[in-house]
Amino acid sequence: FDPAVTEVMNFACGTGLMDKDIAPHAKRIVGVDISQGMVDAYNKRAAALNLNGKMSASVVHLTGSDPTELNGSKFDLILCTMAYHHFSSVSIITSMLASFLKPGGWLLVTDLRTPPTDSSQPISGPAPEFDKIIVEKHGFSDDVGTSLFRNAGLEEVSMQDVPGAILDGAVFGQPDNQRQIFLLKGRKPEAK
Repeated sequence: FDPAVTEVMNFACGTGLMDKDIAPHAKRIVGVDISQGMVDAYNKRAAALNLNGKMSASVVHLTGSDPTELNGSKFDLILCTMAYHHFSSVSIITSMLASFLKPGGWLLVTDLRTPPTDSSQPISGPAPEFDKIIVEKHGFSDDVGTSLFRNAGLEEVSMQDVPGAILDGAVFGQPDNQRQIFLLKGRKPEAK
C-alpha cells in the first residue's frame, strides 16, 4: 500500500466496516453495492470519520464490459468480503472484477469454506427470504475458488483459511453448522 497512489474498490461493500482501517493506507476507496441502504450507511460512516474525500460508495450494477463504468477507473486492490455466497454466477463476477484491476493489482475475496465433510448442512436461515439471498449454500472449496481466479486470468492464486475466523452457524439458526472463513487472492499479470 502507498497512501499517495493505492486505489481500492470494495465490491458489495455493505456499510464499509473494514474500509475505515484501510483508508489510512490508500489514496481512495470506492465502495460499490446494489443496495441504496448499504451505500447510504457507507457514506454516513465515511462522513462521521471525516473521510468523505477518501471513501465514497455508489449504487452501481457493474458489467465490466463498459469502459466508462466507474469513470474508467482501474484499481490496485479489489476486495469482496463475505458476499460471494450471494452471487448466482461467481465466475462472471470474478472475471468482471478482474477487468477493473490495474496490471499487477490484486483481487481479495473472503467467504465461507466448504465444510470438511459432506455431512454438514447447507447454510439456510430461519425465514424463506433468507434462502433467496444465499445462492451458494455449501461454501467454496480450494479447487472451486482457485479455478475461478485462474479462469479470470489471475496469477499467484492462493486460498487459505483466515486463522480464528469462524462463522457461527447460530447466525443461520444452525448452531452446529460452523464455517471456516477463507481468503482467496490473485494478481492480474503485469502489462507486457
